[in-house]
Amino acid sequence: MSPDAQARRILIADDDDHSRNIMTEAMRSCGYEVAAVDGGNSAFSEVEKGGVDLVITDLRMKDGTGIELLRGLRRLQLDGRNIPKVIVTTGLIEGGERYLKAFGVSDIFVKPVDLDLLQKAVQKALSCSP
Repeated sequence: MSPDAQARRILIADDDDHSRNIMTEAMRSCGYEVAAVDGGNSAFSEVEKGGVDLVITDLRMKDGTGIELLRGLRRLQLDGRNIPKVIVTTGLIEGGERYLKAFGVSDIFVKPVDLDLLQKAVQKALSCSP
């Protein structure tokens, strides 16, 4: 278990069961506690409960989009809660990366995700957050 993983909780929001399960197992194998949900609205509800240290989210989901989730997280950031964010998506539109970075997204991955790179991005994002 990585020292960064101790007592760190990751929220994974993805409506694709296969992707969500693979990312969940990859994060658990690093020692992180993981909550996994299938939509943006349920993800934001989970964040509001507290205890989420990082969010990995898809952009396109049936129950609320990743963009809506990012907007909600931005409102929380204004209240002093800065939660690192990583995006996993099937594709980006031109200018999309700059748009997402404006929401404080640290990394963006296009599916299928290289799990080693995702794990490194999560570790880096968490090491930079309090």
